[in-house]
Amino acid sequence: MKKIALLSDNTKRVFKAVTEREAPFALVIYWPWFYKSWIGLTIGFIVFTKNSDDVAHLCHELVHVEHFYKAPFLFWMRYFKERKRVGYWNNRYEKEAYAVQYKVQSLLQREAYQRQVLGQKISN
Repeated sequence: MKKIALLSDNTKRVFKAVTEREAPFALVIYWPWFYKSWIGLTIGFIVFTKNSDDVAHLCHELVHVEHFYKAPFLFWMRYFKERKRVGYWNNRYEKEAYAVQYKVQSLLQREAYQRQVLGQKISN
């Protein structure tokens, strides 16, 4: 596990398979010292994560990187305004990110099944 890395080819492949968009440029920093339940945090194009091998969560954070790229000076103001108004789980930015995360988890489970049970190789 690297302390600082660019996105892996597998993460890029999975993000594109689920969203039909290219993964945005992001720098991933392994940061194991988060508060108890925190898994990751995105600031701009930098993703801090407790587990840089968690592709589903990285894809979740990549959605936030996309949010940042769409409105670099306004995103966090909008994000916190939305969070204050409706809370974390009803925040539209989090809903979009979790939707991608759950789709990635489903895809990875299907791929694992294909490899283990059906003996198929996953194509890139």
